[in-house]
Order: sequence, then C-alpha cells, then structure tokens
Amino acid sequence: MKEASGRIVIIFCFVCVVCIVSSTHGEQIKSKIVQRKSQDDSHHILHMIANLQREMKDVQRTMKERQKHIAFTAFHDETGQRITHPSQVVKYNQVLFNIGGGYQKYSGHFVAPVDGTYVFFLSLEPTRSTTASFFITVNNRVTVEAVSGIIPNQLNMSSNMAIVSLSKGDHVWVMSHPSAKADPRQRLQYGGNSFSGFLLYQR
Repeated sequence: MKEASGRIVIIFCFVCVVCIVSSTHGEQIKSKIVQRKSQDDSHHILHMIANLQREMKDVQRTMKERQKHIAFTAFHDETGQRITHPSQVVKYNQVLFNIGGGYQKYSGHFVAPVDGTYVFFLSLEPTRSTTASFFITVNNRVTVEAVSGIIPNQLNMSSNMAIVSLSKGDHVWVMSHPSAKADPRQRLQYGGNSFSGFLLYQR
C-alpha cells in the first residue's frame, strides 16, 4: 500500500514537472511567435515606405520631364522698324534668347508650344517727340496697351504686362494701335523696344 502511494506521488510530481516545463516552453514559443510577427510587421512597413519613396521620386521625375521650359526676349537694335500703318506687327530684329523655340523672329509671333499660363512683357520707346500706342495681341484679340505721349525732345517710355491662358498653337504678338494713324516719323529702335515672355506653369 505504501509502495503504491509512493508511486502515485512520484507520478503526480512528474506530471507537475512536465506541465510546468510544457507551460514554460509554450510561453517561450508564444513569445518567439509574437516577436517574429512584430519583426515581420516592421519589415513590411519599412518595405511599404521604401516603395512609396520610390514612387514619389518617379512621379517627381515624370513631372519634371513633362514641365517645359519656355522663355524668350526679343528687341530692336539701332536699325529698328518703321511703323507705317495701324495694326502693324512689330518684328523685333534681335532675339536675346528663345528657350523652347516659341518666338518666331520673321513673323514677330510667339506660338505657344504647350497649353499653360504665360506672362508677357512689352516695353515701348518711340521716336522722340512722337506718340505711340501698341498692344499685346492674342489670336487677334488685343489685351494690354502701352502708350507714350509727346514730350518735346525727350524720350517717353512706356511698358505693360499681360498674364494669359494659352492653348498649344495660340499666337501672341505686339502690334500698333488698330485705329490710330501712324506717325510717319515713328521708328522703333534700340533695346528700349522689347517683347518678352515665359511659361508660368503648364496645364
């Protein structure tokens, strides 16, 4: 009887030890599983961030490649251009620079290479003691005007600026007043007579 009781006690103790060891081992396994899952989640998040950064760089590079650089400045030298009639197109005989190729020297027209919002500047320095009126014109529609009146024996410069929305292929140019009689003495000469423009942003 005592032997049987002793065996039962031994078996019970063994079972307890096995349970304790199993429980401890199970906790260790759970801990490792949680730790590994945490590592996997962190790795996944870092991978997503890296992918997003690459995608952002690709988008920025694409936008930069799509964004056109368009700008020009044209002006008259001492030869200049005589203004003989209303609605006469001013054809500037010197082109300082023409990024994007939009300004056409021999027609005096700027032709928009892309859709977008553009800025144009007109500077007017007419012949001494004469009056002058010129417009920045968009597709035969006049916009802003630069006007110089008579100041005896003095230069009377004028300027203006226009911000316009253009579609690809639209034309912009400078022309004399469409209904004012041209002064036969009028000649646009020197760098005070200029026409400039640039693409503000592309659509």
